Amino acid sequence: MDRLQDLYQQAAPNGSALLRIQVEDLRRQLAALQEEMQRTVEQRDEERHRVVRADEMLDLQREELRRATLHETQDYAVSRPDLLALSERPEAVSAATELAMTFDQVFRALGPPPPGLLSEDQPVLRGNGGGSEK
Repeated sequence: MDRLQDLYQQAAPNGSALLRIQVEDLRRQLAALQEEMQRTVEQRDEERHRVVRADEMLDLQREELRRATLHETQDYAVSRPDLLALSERPEAVSAATELAMTFDQVFRALGPPPPGLLSEDQPVLRGNGGGSEK
């Protein structure tokens, strides 16, 4: 802009009216381009700030989701107590383990039931299938 101004000053006293008009027209075009460039830079900066804010919001949402998941996992672990651990008798755990292993051995030894042994009729389940109702 300064260089154009210098050229204009040099051309104005010695140049023709047409040259002065052309130089003035170029000055206006250059000023309009500078304004457009400034608006573009401002728009780019605003867009960059929007992207940064959106990224920060996503980070916050991810952290909230992680915390909620962790909290639910901890709640689930607390809500499912180990019934054998609640026993006051220390031999209950070993007895339950031995009983489970014995049942496993019996079922493996018996194998699947022979065809026709089980009724083809399926039981009718009512409510929630025999689970506890609240």
